[in-house]
Order: sequence, then structure tokens, then C-alpha cells
Amino acid sequence: MTPSRWLLAILALNILSTIFHYTDNFLFFDRYPAPHWMNIHHVYIAWLILTPWAILGYIWYVKKRYWPAYGSLGLYSLTSTGSFGHYFYGSPAALSGKINLSICLDGLAGLSLIAFLLWSAFLQQEGRQQVQ
Repeated sequence: MTPSRWLLAILALNILSTIFHYTDNFLFFDRYPAPHWMNIHHVYIAWLILTPWAILGYIWYVKKRYWPAYGSLGLYSLTSTGSFGHYFYGSPAALSGKINLSICLDGLAGLSLIAFLLWSAFLQQEGRQQVQ
């Protein structure tokens, strides 16, 4: 499988995990630990602002504009990895299994994107990257 296809699969995983997590977070906002200044509207606004960066990053990646793609996709990865931030405000033991699953799946999806970006950047620096 080519790097661009790997990226597409990882982005699909991230988008699906964020849809699951952000929807659950929106519907059950009072059950998710968060900073005191955060309100329910921040949930969908964050998703709407960050998700287009995934699409833009993928387009740049396919067009071999790697460094803008890495920046855009790195910014987008905050959509998923930021889910782990809930644990700064509440104990996993105090949360339901569904909420912990939602947080962990989303966070791990984001980490898989970051791992891909690091791997791809290494290959690109070595001159071995061939995107199809």
C-alpha cells in the first residue's frame, strides 16, 4: 500500500473516531470532565474548525507538498489527541466505560496519525518517499 493510501486510511479512522467522540461528548457534555471555561458549543466548533485541516493536509500530501501537509495534518491531529485532555480534569475510574472507550479510541487514532507523519517525514528527508 502506498503512503498516500495509508494516510487516507488513518484519516478515515481519525474522522470516524472524532465523530463518535465529539458526538458523544456533545450529547453527554455534563458527564465529560473538562475545564470550567469550556461549554457545549466548544465541542462542535472545535471539530468544525479542525476537520477541514485533515482534508487540506491530504490534498497537499498527494500533491507532494509534504511540509505544508505535515503542518496541516499535525494541527488536525489535535482533534483526536486532545481527547486525552479529559483525563487532566477527571479520573478514568470516575467515567463510564463508553466515555473511556471514546476518549481512548480517539486519542489512539490521533497518535497513529502523528506516527504516520513522523514516519513519512523521515522517508521524505531520506528521499525515499514515493506518493501515488
